[in-house]
Order: sequence, then structure tokens, then C-alpha cells
Amino acid sequence: MEAWRGKINHTISLAGALLLFLVAAAASFAMISEFRLIRQETNFGGKDIVVYALAVSLLLGNLVCAVFASISGLRPRRKAF
Repeated sequence: MEAWRGKINHTISLAGALLLFLVAAAASFAMISEFRLIRQETNFGGKDIVVYALAVSLLLGNLVCAVFASISGLRPRRKAF
């Protein structure tokens, strides 16, 4: 949003979006590999499912932020009146 208003350079906004995508990809990989290991344990229960559901919601929020950052970085500058 700040890039769209002209307060932040578009390149910085795109770099932030790329960083967010990389962090989301790494976190997703780590979470999926950990989930594959932990679901084989005998004490895997409802609490674990809630924790993973909250982690997925955080990852989705990260991806939404990355999408908005990339959109604002690619959007043409708004001219001040």
C-alpha cells in the first residue's frame, strides 16, 4: 500500500514480496515434513490438529501479505493531485 502511495520504492516492495514467498515456502516445507513425522506417533490427537490448523492460517496470512506486496509493487504509481 505504501508503494502505491509513493512512499516506498516499488523495487523494495517487490523484494519484500519475494522474501515473504521464500519464507512461506520454507515454512511450508518444514511444517509438511514435521507433520509427516508426527502423525505416525501414537499420541497424535486433537491438540496437534489445532496447532497445525493455526500454523496453516499463519502461512495463508503470509501468502496474502506477499500477494498484496507484489501487487502494490507492480501497480503503477498513483499521481498526487
